[in-house]
Amino acid sequence: MWKKTILFSFSIIVISILWGCEDTSSVDKQKALEENGLLIEEQKEQIDKLKKQNEELLNELDAQNIDLNYAKEQITYYEQFTEDALLFLSESELLELAKKQWTYSLTVNNQPIPKNGYVEIQENIMEISLVQIQAPYNPLPYDIYSQGAISGKYEEHLQQLTPPPTETYWTDGTLTTGLHYKYEKLESASTISFFITEELKERLGLDTTQIEVVKK
Repeated sequence: MWKKTILFSFSIIVISILWGCEDTSSVDKQKALEENGLLIEEQKEQIDKLKKQNEELLNELDAQNIDLNYAKEQITYYEQFTEDALLFLSESELLELAKKQWTYSLTVNNQPIPKNGYVEIQENIMEISLVQIQAPYNPLPYDIYSQGAISGKYEEHLQQLTPPPTETYWTDGTLTTGLHYKYEKLESASTISFFITEELKERLGLDTTQIEVVKK
């Protein structure tokens, strides 16, 4: 009898465990389904968001393409307009236009030299810079454009530098190049002098070809 009781009790325990497992499994499955549902909703929202961003980018790209095509049309028009306008200019007018594409500067410690060519400085270090700058956009045919540069090598238009500098060096860029003369440890009342050509004087708008720099 007691054996039957034990067997019955054991059966009840096993059935309870299995029932509990089944209940737990059902809860876990339900929870997993709910989590998957939420994940799917989030992914749908993300996809919709990405679709909207993609549409906005495509619209922006279309607008940029329209602007680009318009800019190309403008460039073509102005190129043709410039070409036609040049036909009405004389050789001297073309030369003056070409000169405007090339500019020159002569400075002492980054300050332009006055029209009278006389400069006073306080610094013990001095740097004389002659710089050539080409225009970033050239509307002229190259044979005309090239005539706008100063004759020969521009650095040769600065001459008879006295006394000789402590250091000489170049700076070189795509459109801007420069020649620089550096003096160090200048004593008071010391004078540096040099000459420029008539051509460079005209380009710089100076009144003299003799330049004098005095350390005060």
